[in-house]
Amino acid sequence: SQTLFTPAHLRVTQTVRQQQLKSLHMAKLNNSDVAIRRFQIITGLIQYEGTVFWSRSQHYLVANAALLGFIATKLPTTDLDCITWANLYTVFIGSIGGLLLAIFWNRSLKSAEYYLTRWINIAKDIEPLAFDEGEVFRNAKSSASARKITNYTSLLFITMWSLVCVFLIICFIWKFNNWKIL
Repeated sequence: SQTLFTPAHLRVTQTVRQQQLKSLHMAKLNNSDVAIRRFQIITGLIQYEGTVFWSRSQHYLVANAALLGFIATKLPTTDLDCITWANLYTVFIGSIGGLLLAIFWNRSLKSAEYYLTRWINIAKDIEPLAFDEGEVFRNAKSSASARKITNYTSLLFITMWSLVCVFLIICFIWKFNNWKIL
């Protein structure tokens, strides 16, 4: 005959008991304690999103700067006769890659900004319940934040890559028509 108390049944029973104890414990907490715990969770999420934001931004910045530095050394500067079509195509493709990289950077910044703003707004809502008069996020003065400067930096790279692409298109036209510099 089979027994009703198999090891799997005991594990399920333990899990149910743990959940019941947890809900009983939460019922004993007052609203302020619950709000403080929620506030701690939200600030943890803000910290995590901030860490990911800066880590991602550093990688994009280094990649853009390195690629721009490499491409800048390969750009034609004087006579287009000395640069080969293959070199011109390679530099142009690298420039398109740089432009796409800068656009992806800008899009990822906007996505991260959405989540950071969302968590901060939730923290502002919970804050009065957790701290009464204490203000951590509420009524904080807004100024030019480092996140905005990072966004402007990505826009600067988009502009630089666009200018490099336009310059290379002019070089293509110039070389194709066999024009000479006076």
